[in-house]
Amino acid sequence: MKKSTFIITHFSFYCKEEFSMAGKVLTRHRKNRAGEYTSWEYRFQSASIDGKRKWITQAGFATKQEAYNAGMTAYQEYQNTGVHFTPSEISVSDYMQYWIKEYCETNLKETTITNYKKKIKNIILPEIGKYKLCCISTITLPQFINRIFHDGYARNTLIVVKGILTNAFRYAKQHKLIQENPMLEVTLPRKTALPKQPSRTKQRSCVQAIDIQRIFKRFPEGHPVHIPLLLGYRCGLRHGEAYALQWEDIDFERNLLYVRRQIQYREGETDVDGKSVLYFSNPKYNSTRTVQLDDQTIDLLRRTKEKQEASRQEYREYYVHYYEEPHTRILNTDGIGKELYFVNCNSDGSLIKPRTMQHASNVIHKELNIPTFDYHSLRHTHCTELLEAGVPPKVVQIRLGHKDIRTTLNIYEHVTQKMEQNTQDILNQMYPVSTHE
Repeated sequence: MKKSTFIITHFSFYCKEEFSMAGKVLTRHRKNRAGEYTSWEYRFQSASIDGKRKWITQAGFATKQEAYNAGMTAYQEYQNTGVHFTPSEISVSDYMQYWIKEYCETNLKETTITNYKKKIKNIILPEIGKYKLCCISTITLPQFINRIFHDGYARNTLIVVKGILTNAFRYAKQHKLIQENPMLEVTLPRKTALPKQPSRTKQRSCVQAIDIQRIFKRFPEGHPVHIPLLLGYRCGLRHGEAYALQWEDIDFERNLLYVRRQIQYREGETDVDGKSVLYFSNPKYNSTRTVQLDDQTIDLLRRTKEKQEASRQEYREYYVHYYEEPHTRILNTDGIGKELYFVNCNSDGSLIKPRTMQHASNVIHKELNIPTFDYHSLRHTHCTELLEAGVPPKVVQIRLGHKDIRTTLNIYEHVTQKMEQNTQDILNQMYPVSTHE
């Protein structure tokens, strides 16, 4: 038995001069100073530095096979310069996780990443996640796009899915994981094509005036969701925009509201107390905007602010204060960052959270028997009522923060058709059918 010494983790040891080699990975049984066998080690040679051989090694394995398996994994990782997989073997499923972590989390907004993760989990992986990345073909992908089209997914969903795959495979090609981007020649079905299943695009419906009255009677002033409901109905705010509103966003002198942010939950993340983490992001489509307020709404907000200021004095040190961390934009109550003054908060200062609207919607569905209601229907109703009142579509687009004027015009077309029908009814009343003798 020959004695040899290695320096690993800053101590010397004796090892049995017995090793196994398979390819570039060696395994060796270690001895301690008492001559007792302890654990197995793997090692393989790395690039030379200053002309001297260097080794990558790790010990602590119970068996030779464990050491060898770990060594092969480490060797493959080393050969791929830190990539934790073998490019020829990785599945589309594993690669998409890698792409999200290495590219998306560095380059994209958090709301975009959350949307991508949902599309990947629910649509992409069930269909093509099992295939090897290197084997995915220009035949498989068009078939996949056509299948989800015929399943009734909305065109916007098809566009997002196609964009995800195109960008993910572009990244794979840039890093030599595949030779070509198989999505380059993939196209969406033409807009006039009809799917086998009805489209999953949700048809937005207006809330009738009598139902609006019933909703606000059920959730009157002072109820936690009263103001969010009002902001959706009278201002056209999105759900996250309404709950993110700060008092600094209200100009009481000019009756203006400034939309500057939205509030979101971090997907699957909780704080030390097990509560969901909330953070701010820019409004959807970066649609920061100024919204004019009617007199009743500004009066309600003024009364609410006065009550909050009185509560702050009453609760004193027991009042809950919120802050925004400067870089992550995460909300906290630890005094980190800028203090926040929410429009929607309870008497003790605690935030009225966006998920309260889920309970309100459930009440509206079941108790008030308005099954088609969702928060966005308030925004849709506001848009429709503005157009019916003669407000120009471009003004409505800016007020609601629609990304594309076509969104506004689609609603305007429906309003126009309704007005034309009303005109026909009026004409029939003006000129009733006469009876001939």
